[in-house]
Amino acid sequence: MNVLARTDANVGLNPQRLRYLTENFTGLQGLNFVLVGAFFVLSAMEDVYGASWPIRGWWQWMVWAAFIGAMWYTPRYYLQRFGYVEPRNPSNKQAVIFVLVLLVLFFCRRTLDRYANDLTQVIHSMISDPDGQVKLLPVLLWIGSLSTSLLKRSLRVIERVFFLCLGTIACTAIVLYPFWHPEAMQALLWRTLNAGSFGFSLMALGLYDHISLVRMLPESEGVSDDE
Repeated sequence: MNVLARTDANVGLNPQRLRYLTENFTGLQGLNFVLVGAFFVLSAMEDVYGASWPIRGWWQWMVWAAFIGAMWYTPRYYLQRFGYVEPRNPSNKQAVIFVLVLLVLFFCRRTLDRYANDLTQVIHSMISDPDGQVKLLPVLLWIGSLSTSLLKRSLRVIERVFFLCLGTIACTAIVLYPFWHPEAMQALLWRTLNAGSFGFSLMALGLYDHISLVRMLPESEGVSDDE
């Protein structure tokens, strides 16, 4: 693996941290998730606020143009600040697992979709939400991220698990709050948090990864051509 990121001479990277950074460098570029999350939040807010939502008409086109510009600039920002790490080629085992998962999803998609719908209806009935207004996907996102972190032993796993636990609790609280206070489903604050929970979750995860990268890797002075 070619590591082209230059580090400050006064800051040492121990082998464990260097290995973690090179293996997860792309995944730690969290500003991409922040931008995608902001896109989902703004898209969801129009349904919540209706005609009072200010980002409409030509304002909406300006916001989308700003998103496109930011998505184009973000990879350049990471390259200029931290340098470049050559992506690791997937192993044969990983490639086989990926193909098998795709095949299972393709041939069993109808069965999986039916079970998913049945499970979703059961959960919505348990929380007294027959119309399906409560967003359950963010909770699954946090639980999936937490499960992955628990199964994968890596650097800073305790800190990440603690953060993911907080996120899971927060999203679960939003989902279950109407169970004890049904009138909350009409409150603007709850509707905003519920509708934008998926986008807010992506933004929180992205910010955490970006801050982790900034804390672990000093700012590069340039990009070298060493191999």
